Amino acid sequence: MKKLSLKQKQYLRRITDYRFNAFKKKNKRIENKKEANKALMKKYGLKEMITIVAPEHFNIVSRNTRSELLKFITKLRMHCKKQSVLVYIDFTKTIKMGAEATLYFLAEIETIIYKNNKLKFKIHNSRNTIVNQVLYQTGILRLLSIRTPMDSSSFDESVKCWAYTSGSNSEVNSETKEIVLDLGKLFTDSTQYTRGWFKVITEAMTNSHHHAYLEPRFLDNPADTSLKKWWLFSKEVDGVLTVCICDLGVGIPRSLKENTKNVTPGWFDTLKNYVKELRKKYNEDSALIKAAIEIGKTRTNLPNRGKGLSQIIHELNRLPNANVSVSILSNNGGFMSKSLNFTDSILIPFNESIHGTIITWQVQMSPNVD
Repeated sequence: MKKLSLKQKQYLRRITDYRFNAFKKKNKRIENKKEANKALMKKYGLKEMITIVAPEHFNIVSRNTRSELLKFITKLRMHCKKQSVLVYIDFTKTIKMGAEATLYFLAEIETIIYKNNKLKFKIHNSRNTIVNQVLYQTGILRLLSIRTPMDSSSFDESVKCWAYTSGSNSEVNSETKEIVLDLGKLFTDSTQYTRGWFKVITEAMTNSHHHAYLEPRFLDNPADTSLKKWWLFSKEVDGVLTVCICDLGVGIPRSLKENTKNVTPGWFDTLKNYVKELRKKYNEDSALIKAAIEIGKTRTNLPNRGKGLSQIIHELNRLPNANVSVSILSNNGGFMSKSLNFTDSILIPFNESIHGTIITWQVQMSPNVD
């Protein structure tokens, strides 16, 4: 077994001290830290207590921060398979939570709890007030059954505007309708924008529902069950509207290559020729994401299926006077563009897979807002 570093030892001592002091306040007879841990485990019927440190930055786009986030998520998945375990998530050092990474974390947590509803969680709050507010506003604390009373009316303006919904099919639920209406009202031409956002979001939901969960999420663990949902965030800060939708399915690259029924004749030849040159410079997943956008037609001719990323981009282009940027992260690939004509688009190959898809749109609203 690898020896702990001095820094790791010091951290474990601090965590033990924290638990001991917190427990001793409620149990005056507890004399030492070992007794405190034993009493806590007995109280909850536990066999083990695990502390997992959250990353400093929740950012899934930058390679370095993405790597730290995915290591953190992997530890959560691994330890949360156990029975009779209490998981402490330590947000002490977390100072910033980006929309995509926070949504991805929320989706992973809900999926983990779905697979093991006997889990018990506790957290160490961040030293950053806004991080704690984000955890509350997005419903993450509620998912973890952490009942920390907070006055959301006093939250920072950058946090109050976060809205969240999720679903398990392509039907628009009441929460999604409310978000779409709120998005439309942010613009002068509210009716046209509401219709536009409705089409964009429902197309993304339809794609997730029909394509994301065709196969098990992890190829090395086919028995692993998926929650088969999509999750959506929206927020508006300083005239920039951000909408992102996430699923934890097979990812765009895998779903694009699936040899399912009713595949359009010639599809795979077209796909192979398209990604041939791109693969020389980028990885296959990034090339396949770009192919999904630019080939511009659905894999099948079925009328009830979504028409894919190209249709989503088409609907975004129809928004009046829209200044839209788009980011698509799927498995080991990334695609980003500051505009919808893609002349400035870039592909980003990643070493680690998110085993799913996150699509984000940002709209510069300032010219169109009253």
